[in-house]
Amino acid sequence: MALSILVGLRGQRRVHRMAFCVLVFGAALCGLTPVSAQELLAPGDHPCRRPGTEKIATYELAPGRTLARSIPQSLTGAPGNALRGRGLMVAPERGNCTSCHAVADIRKKARQADSTSVERFGLQGTLGPALDGVGTKLTEGELRLWIVNPQLAQPQANSIMPAYHDISGRKRPFAGCEKRALLTAGEVEDIVAYMQTLAGDNQ
Repeated sequence: MALSILVGLRGQRRVHRMAFCVLVFGAALCGLTPVSAQELLAPGDHPCRRPGTEKIATYELAPGRTLARSIPQSLTGAPGNALRGRGLMVAPERGNCTSCHAVADIRKKARQADSTSVERFGLQGTLGPALDGVGTKLTEGELRLWIVNPQLAQPQANSIMPAYHDISGRKRPFAGCEKRALLTAGEVEDIVAYMQTLAGDNQ
């Protein structure tokens, strides 16, 4: 019984991760046909349909230190909450950052918790670079723009990472989300706050 439950949970997580892939990258890049993509996640479950995602913050770009550009000012006018940001990074229906990026700090905290946490957060992706030490490698403004729209932060990188708070230049497999964000301005600030704490390898 325990084994069957574990297998069921793993399968559910795979569905969540594939669903998120379809949402932000489109069915073709995730290896799915448009029909199976629509069946995978109902339109009502799309992250953009949450309250607040219709409010796109305005911002001003500035030259970056490491990246080409940055957003120096908070999108909300206030600092984010790092603890909430860590949760957003691992939540399949929110940032889901660890599906593409490894974060040693999250693995460490999972090991200190129960086995369910290890199972949920210990499996991390390698499609993107590890985020260990990113808090010292990039400025706060660079982190903010990289989340808002990585294409603006470093145009020549040609990143496949989605724009989480910008409605321009992003494929949207579901209708009705053309003018809505994947993350609210406050959620972006929370993730920025957490990423600023990643100052070393955090093993």
